[in-house]
Amino acid sequence: MNKKEACLKTQGEEDISEIIVGLQRRTVLLSEALKMIMNMAKNAGNSELYNFCRYEVEGWTREAVEIFGKVPMHRMVDIYASPSHLINPKYVGWDDKADTIFNEIEKSISEGKDEFFKWRYMVSDAMELLEERARQEPAEEILTMTFNSKEILKDTPLDCPVYGYMRIQVFEQVIEKSREELIKRLNTLI
Repeated sequence: MNKKEACLKTQGEEDISEIIVGLQRRTVLLSEALKMIMNMAKNAGNSELYNFCRYEVEGWTREAVEIFGKVPMHRMVDIYASPSHLINPKYVGWDDKADTIFNEIEKSISEGKDEFFKWRYMVSDAMELLEERARQEPAEEILTMTFNSKEILKDTPLDCPVYGYMRIQVFEQVIEKSREELIKRLNTLI
Protein backbone atom coordinates (compact mmCIF):
# COMPACT_ATOMS: atom_id res chain seq x y z
CA MET A 1 0.00 0.00 0.00
CA ASN A 2 1.46 3.37 -0.98
CA LYS A 3 1.16 6.61 1.05
CA LYS A 4 -1.78 7.88 -1.00
CA GLU A 5 -3.79 4.70 -0.42
CA ALA A 6 -2.88 4.74 3.28
CA CYS A 7 -4.02 8.36 3.50
CA LEU A 8 -7.37 7.52 1.92
CA LYS A 9 -7.70 4.47 4.16
CA THR A 10 -7.08 6.30 7.44
CA GLN A 11 -8.88 9.45 6.35
CA GLY A 12 -12.15 7.80 5.53
CA GLU A 13 -12.14 4.18 6.67
CA GLU A 14 -15.46 4.60 8.49
CA ASP A 15 -16.91 6.55 5.59
CA ILE A 16 -15.74 3.92 3.13
CA SER A 17 -17.21 1.13 5.24
CA GLU A 18 -20.53 2.99 5.44
CA ILE A 19 -20.55 3.51 1.68
CA ILE A 20 -19.83 -0.19 1.10
CA VAL A 21 -22.72 -1.15 3.38
CA GLY A 22 -24.98 1.35 1.59
CA LEU A 23 -23.97 -0.08 -1.78
CA GLN A 24 -24.54 -3.66 -0.65
CA ARG A 25 -27.94 -2.84 0.88
CA ARG A 26 -28.78 -0.58 -2.08
CA THR A 27 -29.68 2.29 0.21
CA VAL A 28 -27.39 4.65 -1.69
CA LEU A 29 -27.48 5.26 -5.42
CA LEU A 30 -24.34 4.04 -7.13
CA SER A 31 -23.90 7.42 -8.84
CA GLU A 32 -23.96 9.20 -5.46
CA ALA A 33 -21.49 6.74 -3.92
CA LEU A 34 -19.17 7.20 -6.90
CA LYS A 35 -19.22 10.98 -6.43
CA MET A 36 -18.41 10.66 -2.71
CA ILE A 37 -15.55 8.24 -3.33
CA MET A 38 -14.29 10.36 -6.23
CA ASN A 39 -13.96 13.37 -3.91
CA MET A 40 -12.27 11.30 -1.21
CA ALA A 41 -9.84 9.81 -3.75
CA LYS A 42 -9.05 13.25 -5.18
CA ASN A 43 -8.31 14.67 -1.71
CA ALA A 44 -6.11 11.66 -0.92
CA GLY A 45 -4.32 11.82 -4.27
CA ASN A 46 -5.42 8.32 -5.32
CA SER A 47 -5.54 8.98 -9.06
CA GLU A 48 -6.48 5.44 -10.10
CA LEU A 49 -9.57 5.34 -7.88
CA TYR A 50 -10.38 8.95 -8.76
CA ASN A 51 -10.23 8.23 -12.50
CA PHE A 52 -12.29 5.06 -12.14
CA CYS A 53 -15.03 6.95 -10.27
CA ARG A 54 -14.84 9.94 -12.61
CA TYR A 55 -15.35 7.83 -15.72
CA GLU A 56 -18.18 5.91 -14.10
CA VAL A 57 -19.85 9.23 -13.21
CA GLU A 58 -19.16 11.06 -16.49
CA GLY A 59 -19.18 8.11 -18.88
CA TRP A 60 -16.39 6.18 -20.55
CA THR A 61 -15.11 7.96 -23.65
CA ARG A 62 -12.34 6.55 -25.86
CA GLU A 63 -10.00 9.09 -24.28
CA ALA A 64 -11.04 7.90 -20.80
CA VAL A 65 -10.27 4.29 -21.71
CA GLU A 66 -6.84 5.34 -23.01
CA ILE A 67 -6.10 7.33 -19.84
CA PHE A 68 -7.34 4.51 -17.61
CA GLY A 69 -5.17 2.10 -19.57
CA LYS A 70 -7.67 -0.69 -20.14
CA VAL A 71 -11.20 -1.36 -21.26
CA PRO A 72 -13.57 -1.47 -18.27
CA MET A 73 -14.69 -5.10 -18.62
CA HIS A 74 -17.56 -4.58 -16.17
CA ARG A 75 -19.09 -2.28 -18.81
CA MET A 76 -18.94 -4.88 -21.60
CA VAL A 77 -22.14 -6.63 -22.71
CA ASP A 78 -23.08 -9.02 -25.49
CA ILE A 79 -25.29 -7.69 -28.22
CA TYR A 80 -26.59 -9.39 -31.31
CA ALA A 81 -25.79 -7.65 -34.56
CA SER A 82 -26.84 -8.06 -38.17
CA PRO A 83 -25.80 -6.21 -41.31
CA SER A 84 -28.91 -7.46 -43.10
CA HIS A 85 -31.78 -7.99 -40.65
CA LEU A 86 -33.66 -5.04 -39.21
CA ILE A 87 -36.06 -6.52 -36.66
CA ASN A 88 -39.47 -4.98 -36.05
CA PRO A 89 -40.18 -5.67 -32.36
CA LYS A 90 -43.88 -4.97 -32.97
CA TYR A 91 -44.22 -7.82 -35.48
CA VAL A 92 -47.20 -9.93 -34.33
CA GLY A 93 -45.22 -13.14 -34.79
CA TRP A 94 -43.05 -12.17 -31.82
CA ASP A 95 -46.17 -12.24 -29.61
CA ASP A 96 -44.92 -9.07 -27.83
CA LYS A 97 -42.14 -11.08 -26.15
CA ALA A 98 -38.48 -10.18 -26.35
CA ASP A 99 -37.58 -13.77 -25.45
CA THR A 100 -39.13 -14.93 -28.72
CA ILE A 101 -36.96 -12.50 -30.67
CA PHE A 102 -33.76 -13.47 -28.86
CA ASN A 103 -34.55 -17.19 -29.13
CA GLU A 104 -34.86 -16.80 -32.90
CA ILE A 105 -31.61 -14.84 -33.09
CA GLU A 106 -29.77 -17.46 -31.00
CA LYS A 107 -31.28 -20.26 -33.11
CA SER A 108 -30.04 -18.54 -36.26
CA ILE A 109 -26.52 -18.29 -34.82
CA SER A 110 -26.48 -21.91 -33.58
CA GLU A 111 -27.61 -23.13 -37.00
CA GLY A 112 -24.63 -21.36 -38.55
CA LYS A 113 -26.65 -18.88 -40.54
CA ASP A 114 -24.91 -15.62 -41.40
CA GLU A 115 -27.86 -13.46 -40.37
CA PHE A 116 -26.65 -12.48 -36.87
CA PHE A 117 -23.49 -12.54 -34.79
CA LYS A 118 -22.62 -11.78 -31.17
CA TRP A 119 -20.55 -8.72 -30.52
CA ARG A 120 -19.06 -7.30 -27.29
CA TYR A 121 -20.18 -3.73 -26.74
CA MET A 122 -19.09 -1.27 -24.08
CA VAL A 123 -21.96 0.57 -22.41
CA SER A 124 -20.22 3.90 -21.94
CA ASP A 125 -23.04 6.09 -20.60
CA ALA A 126 -22.77 8.13 -17.41
CA MET A 127 -23.97 6.24 -14.33
CA GLU A 128 -26.85 8.65 -13.60
CA LEU A 129 -28.18 8.07 -17.11
CA LEU A 130 -27.96 4.28 -16.67
CA GLU A 131 -29.79 4.54 -13.34
CA GLU A 132 -32.48 6.71 -14.93
CA ARG A 133 -32.94 4.25 -17.81
CA ALA A 134 -33.11 1.32 -15.40
CA ARG A 135 -35.90 3.04 -13.43
CA GLN A 136 -38.02 3.85 -16.46
CA GLU A 137 -40.80 1.56 -17.57
CA PRO A 138 -39.53 0.45 -20.97
CA ALA A 139 -41.67 0.92 -24.03
CA GLU A 140 -39.92 -2.13 -25.49
CA GLU A 141 -38.05 -5.04 -23.94
CA ILE A 142 -35.50 -4.91 -26.71
CA LEU A 143 -33.03 -2.13 -27.45
CA THR A 144 -32.24 -1.50 -31.08
CA MET A 145 -29.10 0.35 -32.10
CA THR A 146 -27.56 1.13 -35.45
CA PHE A 147 -23.81 1.11 -35.99
CA ASN A 148 -21.61 1.75 -38.98
CA SER A 149 -20.12 -1.48 -40.33
CA LYS A 150 -16.59 -0.06 -39.98
CA GLU A 151 -17.13 0.23 -36.18
CA ILE A 152 -17.92 -3.45 -35.80
CA LEU A 153 -16.50 -5.40 -38.73
CA LYS A 154 -12.74 -4.97 -38.78
CA ASP A 155 -11.06 -4.67 -42.16
CA THR A 156 -14.33 -4.39 -44.04
CA PRO A 157 -14.53 -2.34 -47.22
CA LEU A 158 -18.27 -1.94 -46.60
CA ASP A 159 -19.71 1.26 -45.26
CA CYS A 160 -23.25 0.29 -44.30
CA PRO A 161 -25.53 0.12 -41.27
CA VAL A 162 -25.33 -2.82 -38.86
CA TYR A 163 -28.30 -3.32 -36.57
CA GLY A 164 -27.68 -4.23 -32.94
CA TYR A 165 -30.11 -5.76 -30.46
CA MET A 166 -29.89 -6.21 -26.71
CA ARG A 167 -32.25 -6.81 -23.83
CA ILE A 168 -33.51 -3.80 -21.86
CA GLN A 169 -32.12 -5.37 -18.65
CA VAL A 170 -28.64 -4.49 -19.87
CA PHE A 171 -28.75 -1.22 -17.89
CA GLU A 172 -29.43 -3.02 -14.61
CA GLN A 173 -26.71 -5.54 -15.40
CA VAL A 174 -24.11 -2.83 -16.04
CA ILE A 175 -25.11 -0.99 -12.85
CA GLU A 176 -24.70 -4.19 -10.84
CA LYS A 177 -21.33 -5.00 -12.42
CA SER A 178 -20.17 -1.43 -11.74
CA ARG A 179 -21.40 -1.69 -8.13
CA GLU A 180 -19.44 -4.93 -7.67
CA GLU A 181 -16.32 -3.38 -9.21
CA LEU A 182 -16.51 -0.34 -6.92
CA ILE A 183 -17.04 -2.50 -3.82
CA LYS A 184 -14.06 -4.66 -4.81
CA ARG A 185 -11.88 -1.57 -5.17
CA LEU A 186 -13.08 -0.12 -1.87
CA ASN A 187 -12.51 -3.37 0.02
CA THR A 188 -8.80 -3.12 -0.79
CA LEU A 189 -8.72 0.18 1.13
CA ILE A 190 -10.13 -1.05 4.44
